[in-house]
Amino acid sequence: MRELTKDDGMTLLEVLLAAIITAVISVVIVSITMGSAATLSRHADESIATAQVVTLYQNLRQDFSAASDAYFYGTTYPSDTSHLCSSATSRSWSALGSGFIRTLASIPVTTFNYDTSSNSVSNWLYPVTVYQGYEVRYNAADSAYEMWHVWCNLKSDGTVDRPYSNGRMYLSLGPNFDPSKGGTDLFTCDGAICPANASTSTTVVYKFNAPLTQKLGTNYGSPVWAKNLDDINILAGVGMSRKVNN
Repeated sequence: MRELTKDDGMTLLEVLLAAIITAVISVVIVSITMGSAATLSRHADESIATAQVVTLYQNLRQDFSAASDAYFYGTTYPSDTSHLCSSATSRSWSALGSGFIRTLASIPVTTFNYDTSSNSVSNWLYPVTVYQGYEVRYNAADSAYEMWHVWCNLKSDGTVDRPYSNGRMYLSLGPNFDPSKGGTDLFTCDGAICPANASTSTTVVYKFNAPLTQKLGTNYGSPVWAKNLDDINILAGVGMSRKVNN
């Protein structure tokens, strides 16, 4: 390259060379930045999904430990609904897409009722039996199936009433939940298929295989499957036991 004198400027070739070098450096920096952002997005999605599943399994474990029994349901709406804690109807049970609601399990537990509207102090709190239902609903707005938890009181005749609130959504199961499956396909009782709509009071260990098939990582080039996360697989393999003696 020639030596520049006081009045000389840069040649066109030198300007083009400097522009090319700057562009190459910029492309490398942008590529590294986008790759880092995608990786962070993937890890964030994995963490959120894992946290949701951990919460679901924690609540399942707590509910089963306090349960006096457990009832599981298949793909057919039960003719006997005396133990069914569910917001579903016979129509929503078998609906495709929008309107789909199917209960997987209904669990009676013993708890205590507190009258939060009263200022008086009671010397005794009497235990009452309530039912907890775990059901799958289809969220048309997000095109995703969701796991919901509902509570039901008992009627005066001892049968289960409808849920007294809309319930709580535990986690999204994504768009790929298989509606041809029910609670008897996803739960096991002592390693065997749980009976449909029947008492399992003699069961020692229950297991739940969460139907997690959604993809994670909205900004990641190769999304991971939630069911492949190590923490989820470990939780699915740990049995749940009732701690209440009938």
